[in-house]
Amino acid sequence: MDPVSVSDHQRVPFMDQQIQTLQEQSQQAVGREKVDLLNQLAWEMRMAPSPAALETAEQAEQLARELDYPAGLCLSLRHQARYHLQFAHLEQAQALAEQALELAEMLGDLNEMGYIYNILGRIQGRYGNYPQALAYYLQSLHYFEQTGNQFAQANLLSNLGILHLNLGEYEKAFDYHLQSYHIKETLSDTEGMANSLLNMGSLHLKCNHYTDAIQCHTQALELMRHLQDREGEALVLSNLGEAYLQLGELEQARSVSEQGLALKREFGTPDDYTKHLLQLARIYQAQGEVHSAKVYLHKAEEQMQRIDSKPLKMYVHQRMYEMYRKWGEVEPALHHHEHYHHLYQELFNENTQKRRYEVELENLHRQIAEETHLRTLIENVPAAVWLVDTALKVVIFNANFRNFFQAFYGKDVIAGQPVLQAIPEDRAQEWRQYYQRALTGEHFFVEKAFELNQVHLEFEITFCPLLDVSGDITGISVFMQDISERKRAEQSLREREELLTSINRNLSEGIYRSTPDARLLYANQSFINMFGYSSFEELKTESSLFLYANPQRRHELAQRIAQEGRFENEEVEFIRKDGSHFWALVSSYGVFDKTGQVRYYDGAIKDITDRKLAEKALAEEKERLAVTLQSIGDAVITTDTHGHIVSLNPVAEELTGWQQEDAVGRDLNEVFLVINEQTGLPAENPVKKVLQEGWIMRLPQHTSLITREGQELPIADSAAPIRNQQGQIIGAVVVFRDVTDAQRLRRAKENFLNAISHELRTPLTPIIGYVQLLQEMDLPPNVKHILERILKSVEREKKLVDDLLAVARLESGNIQYHFTTQNAYMLFSQLAEEAHKLVTFSVKERYGQDESGFTYRIQIAEELRTVMVHVDVDCIRRVIENLVINAVKYSPPQRLLIEFEVILREERVVVAISDRGYGIPEDEIEAIFDPFYQIRTRDYDVSDGVGQGLAIVKQYVDAHQGTIWAESALGVGSRFLFELPVADYVQPRSSTTPLILLIEDDPETAEFIRTLLEAQEYTIQVAETGNTALEKLNTQTVDMVILDLQLPDMDGQTIISHMIETGCNIPLILCSAQPPEELARIQQKLPLVQDYISKPFHINEFTQKVTNIFPH
Repeated sequence: MDPVSVSDHQRVPFMDQQIQTLQEQSQQAVGREKVDLLNQLAWEMRMAPSPAALETAEQAEQLARELDYPAGLCLSLRHQARYHLQFAHLEQAQALAEQALELAEMLGDLNEMGYIYNILGRIQGRYGNYPQALAYYLQSLHYFEQTGNQFAQANLLSNLGILHLNLGEYEKAFDYHLQSYHIKETLSDTEGMANSLLNMGSLHLKCNHYTDAIQCHTQALELMRHLQDREGEALVLSNLGEAYLQLGELEQARSVSEQGLALKREFGTPDDYTKHLLQLARIYQAQGEVHSAKVYLHKAEEQMQRIDSKPLKMYVHQRMYEMYRKWGEVEPALHHHEHYHHLYQELFNENTQKRRYEVELENLHRQIAEETHLRTLIENVPAAVWLVDTALKVVIFNANFRNFFQAFYGKDVIAGQPVLQAIPEDRAQEWRQYYQRALTGEHFFVEKAFELNQVHLEFEITFCPLLDVSGDITGISVFMQDISERKRAEQSLREREELLTSINRNLSEGIYRSTPDARLLYANQSFINMFGYSSFEELKTESSLFLYANPQRRHELAQRIAQEGRFENEEVEFIRKDGSHFWALVSSYGVFDKTGQVRYYDGAIKDITDRKLAEKALAEEKERLAVTLQSIGDAVITTDTHGHIVSLNPVAEELTGWQQEDAVGRDLNEVFLVINEQTGLPAENPVKKVLQEGWIMRLPQHTSLITREGQELPIADSAAPIRNQQGQIIGAVVVFRDVTDAQRLRRAKENFLNAISHELRTPLTPIIGYVQLLQEMDLPPNVKHILERILKSVEREKKLVDDLLAVARLESGNIQYHFTTQNAYMLFSQLAEEAHKLVTFSVKERYGQDESGFTYRIQIAEELRTVMVHVDVDCIRRVIENLVINAVKYSPPQRLLIEFEVILREERVVVAISDRGYGIPEDEIEAIFDPFYQIRTRDYDVSDGVGQGLAIVKQYVDAHQGTIWAESALGVGSRFLFELPVADYVQPRSSTTPLILLIEDDPETAEFIRTLLEAQEYTIQVAETGNTALEKLNTQTVDMVILDLQLPDMDGQTIISHMIETGCNIPLILCSAQPPEELARIQQKLPLVQDYISKPFHINEFTQKVTNIFPH
């Protein structure tokens, strides 16, 4: 029994509900919408073809013609052609398909053209005209590939597979079915996959690949049952039965064949049913069950009367002949044999016509092969290629041409359409002229430029006439190559040649070529001028040996080239024409022949006479400088631009403990390690700032040098940039000296001042006391006024004594600082408000004016909200108080404008206090920070102190690793600025309520702090023991910790250690009854501690410390 392919059955999955819905919608619709719905309805009815489906398509055609709706008309004609094909009305199907094709070509609808060519191919296949069917199928496939319609491609590949199966070309058939299967698998088309598996299984069966056939059919059977496709299941079972029969697996063969027969009885055609009966008869015969075999054989004979197909009748007669002959029953065997030969004679005449078709098919195959080869060639050409016929219609083109056409003309290329149709007329005229030239037999090329998306492109287009065997022109082949890169390269080459010519002409260096025997072959003008000659003709008469002050030097350099191939930057002394000598820097390389011998020396020469003279002068200057550095009494260290040490003089060696040979090349911080005497913290590297800003810089007071042996040596120093002749910084110099003796003198001065201040302050105490007692008595107003004046004078005297003592303490380094890390924005916002109150008080006291008599402005940069600074808050407060009081004191009453500004600049927080006062003379600005300096020589002498205020301010700023300076102009005003280093940055807090863990064992204190902070919108959790606190820290995320050091179950420092070990890096404030000095010591030892407060405390001070660290 022959295997059955999917083309032999028509599966009908009914979609009654969808069809009914479309019928209702089409009855209500009008116009083109009704045409579209009728066409959709006709398409959905394809699975159960009936006269009603054909009538629906005819209704769509009639309405589309009335509405002049070409697209709807084209689709309706295609549906009618399909149904006539299914009803075997081949002539009507052919005529309708051709009408639809004309409309599709007019519309340029490639997808629709693909479907129509598919129908035309099926029609020709039904006629048995396989060559024409194959041509139509291939045309259809071409259009579907252009539109990317994968679903249609898959179905068409199945049709091609069936066609080649009918032609006996099994390998091609299998390849097409396999391609179809892969596409359907990609599209998740289960029904299509089942069809392809059935077709591939049928092919394996025809090729006697029974195991492969069973595998394909088994997969197909599973999909058919999943789809509930009974007819398809019957076909698969029939083929499976045949495969098992051929393999001799008879039980399996009978089982699946009987299942298939049951389905064939219900769903199959007479042909299918007859073949299946015959299959079962053969299976029973193979099993030796003659009776059962004859029962099915007789049933097959009865069914054969209903068969119309002559080839199938021949197949049945042949099988029955073989079976009866095997049983030895001669008469029925001869009967079937005679019928077989009779049918064979009838088909013989028909086969004569079929042979003609086969010849046409062979010719078509040859033509397709040639066209396929041509298409393969042009697709692999890296140019745009297209062929047109004599009517200038496109015949063949490659993807490059399609891409070009779409990019420049915005339309797709369609085979068979005029090539100039989509091109604007102004451009088409030029192309038309090119084609006409080619049609006259001329073979030529042109270069054309195009602009695409503001990109300039150039192409070389070759036109070549196509000739047939008789020499007649049948068309034109066109090749278009993108030559933009070549054009750009040519232009670049021209520009490079021009550039090299210009460089060679204008280059200050001499360029030359010479030979091993010292002949000059080429020299540029710079070379000629360098040696004092008027022309190359004059120069080349001389041997190049005579250009060298020492000819032996040329031999040495030639030997270098022979050994190494080149040399670079060799200093050589030459002789000019006039006999004078000059120095030059020479580089040269050898040009070698095939034997490895030098043919030429090519080189460049640069006059360095001026440089040699400068080097000599510099060497002499260095010698003088070295002598000077060795002789001066201060220590001197020089560095390069990277801060690495270049030299130390003997004094520097003595003070640092480093010898020059050990120190050179090391980083300055390694040899010149300086700290702040008072804080013990590293001092700022002066060279780093000098190299960055180009300023002369002095180290703050109280700076000590840590020697190589670890000793601490008090020093005073300054650093300055080293600049070359062009003003560029090429290094830095640090000059410093031992100030141990100076400090001893300063301490003596301090002791003296302490004694003086004690003697001055002691008598002031009873004076103040008695004046205050007198003020409480009932005295006349004029007397009380005198007492008030006395008290103010005494208080002023007390302040002067305090300032003297403060300066002495600052200079001696005895002052104790309490540094804490503060949020810059919160800190200076608070200090600005305090300064405002101070200005208000000072203005009223000095000028008797209220707030309407002055202007006070505050400007604090928002970016400071994320900046932290490490400061002694009291010191910074005193700095600002001093500056704003001075601003009031040195401003006339009619120009009282005080500005308080804080900004962030290059990792420094800069604070500026500005006024519109009298100003400071330019020659005094540098001295105003010196102790005891006062500006008293002007008419506006307003000072009431001894000139210690700004000196104290500078000392405080220096202790913070900061800098203070003044900007001023007489009659305009002054601006005092100081800057502090940034300690850290913090991320801006979210809007959620911060959570603070309060570790406090006293319930009343804990409740008081909770109430206080919750009023500030903080969330508080209390832990009364250390263990409770550790549990909360391990299980919760808190934003801050306030810690009492004395807890009932453990020491507070144990909790701090736990936080450090577990990486719990959150702010912590100590709140303890221990003395402030002890809390300060703990803070300095543990960086995690941000601040501290000693019990009892003022509530404003406590809340300020929290908000400084955790702004909210």
